[in-house]
Amino acid sequence: MKLFKSRRHSTPAAEAARTQQQGFFYGWWIVIAGGLAMSISAGINFHGFSNFIIPLGKEFGWSRTIISLVFSLARLEVGLLGPIEGFFVDQFGPRRLMMIGLPIMALEYVLMSKMGWLASSTSIRWWPSSSCSSCS
Repeated sequence: MKLFKSRRHSTPAAEAARTQQQGFFYGWWIVIAGGLAMSISAGINFHGFSNFIIPLGKEFGWSRTIISLVFSLARLEVGLLGPIEGFFVDQFGPRRLMMIGLPIMALEYVLMSKMGWLASSTSIRWWPSSSCSSCS
């Protein structure tokens, strides 16, 4: 019994006919799973941050405006660097970028544990978002 059928000699028309016979295209399951994962991730990253505004304000004495500004600047930075990171992923591949970005991100989170004033918070919060987005 042959487990795998060879597609080496099939034409695009034969592939399209085979896909129509099988029913639901497998690639759409990947799209659905990716969409669900992104929905969960976006909910945690964007809406979950609001749970930390009041505790951060009490701990460091910062206003809600300042805390929200730092978060907004980090999101702006991710949006602006996205195309550049995409270019680097195309040129060098995701593994190389991850090997650079992960140690930087780890160092930045250690530095975040030592922060105490707003300028350090802004600068340290800015860096993890850039290295983390290059890791993903």
